[in-house]
Amino acid sequence: MALLKRSQASIDGLSIKLGELAQADAALTTRIDNLGNAFNYVSTLAGGSTSAAAVDLAGLAQKDTGDYYKVSTSGWFMVGAGAPFMANANDGLVWNTLAGVDIIDNTNSTVAGTAQFISVAGSADTGFLVDIDPAFKDKVSAVETGLGNEITNRGAAITALDASLKTYADAAAAAVVVSTSVESLVVSNDRIVLAHKPKNGVNTVLNFGTVRYIDSNNIAYDAPVSIDSTDVSGKTLVIGVDTSGQWSGFTVLVQYQH
Repeated sequence: MALLKRSQASIDGLSIKLGELAQADAALTTRIDNLGNAFNYVSTLAGGSTSAAAVDLAGLAQKDTGDYYKVSTSGWFMVGAGAPFMANANDGLVWNTLAGVDIIDNTNSTVAGTAQFISVAGSADTGFLVDIDPAFKDKVSAVETGLGNEITNRGAAITALDASLKTYADAAAAAVVVSTSVESLVVSNDRIVLAHKPKNGVNTVLNFGTVRYIDSNNIAYDAPVSIDSTDVSGKTLVIGVDTSGQWSGFTVLVQYQH
């Protein structure tokens, strides 16, 4: 009887152990299944250039739950008849438990520059340094130098133009300003010498280009004049009398502009 009791107790204990073993096996199976959902890196993928050219992920050989693909070139993807979607370079494409794909967005961890305009150095771990590309800086410096030279040249040209305009304005003003003189001169060798050069030759000798002699009886005689071409000063007038020396020694009046 005592032996039967011990056997029953052993059987009961074995049943308990078997139950515990079944529970442990179930827990282990769950953990193994969970491991099946962990990432399994496969390869990189490049996206299509347009939505119409989207890469169909359904055609991949490996697409079990957890299979992971890294996007090497930004572009368009799709899964079978699903709608195309955009993924950026360095994003992750992971197959989920519903035979679909989840995107792990990695956009914010990469900063891209523009060739010859913006340069980027560093990484998400060390930090990014964004600066103007040296090629663009050189272009800006060249433009600044050229602009500075142009400003200098324009300044010199404006200064020269101002000087020319002033010279022209002074000459124009001088041409407009006219002085009139009346002189009493003694005729010698049929000539008189004015104090100033007539402004426009005999055209500015008044009284129609003549000089006047008044005799002792107060009778006035007018005689035409011309410019003496032998006098480079232009101040000498030749009196047109009937006979050479006819008015020599006479005092004549002449009115002219200069």
